[in-house]
Amino acid sequence: MGEYVSQTPNGKVEQAITNGVGHKEELENEVSSSVLYQQIKQPIPKIISAKGNYLTTDTGKEIFDASGGAAVACIGHGNARVKDAIVRQLDQVAYTYLPFFTTEPAEKLAKELVDSTGGEMTKVFIVSSGTACQKSLCGNEETDANNW
Repeated sequence: MGEYVSQTPNGKVEQAITNGVGHKEELENEVSSSVLYQQIKQPIPKIISAKGNYLTTDTGKEIFDASGGAAVACIGHGNARVKDAIVRQLDQVAYTYLPFFTTEPAEKLAKELVDSTGGEMTKVFIVSSGTACQKSLCGNEETDANNW
């Protein structure tokens, strides 16, 4: 006995169960989302709010957020202090690409990072992710790891 699940171009999820000799029963469910989720056999929870380390679904169920990443795990959703700091910064400048421009928060962070090395570093290159860091290093032919 085998089973397969596929999604058709018109958005229907087709599930077929074979009995080993080619016979199959097909079940069709309408899919209203354009997102390709990891789980297509059953609907996934729709989150409508979050507070602290908990997510709330549209059915009122609370779920411990074990997938939100390091910031959510340490700070939680809806932290008023963090939200206020973000809004204050957004009111000044939302984003600039650091190699071309600087901001006071970028300068403060760079100084804090350099100072934390006990004199081992004098400069830092701030990016938003590990991927961006690798791309920055690999994308520049003149970058030599020995020069850092």
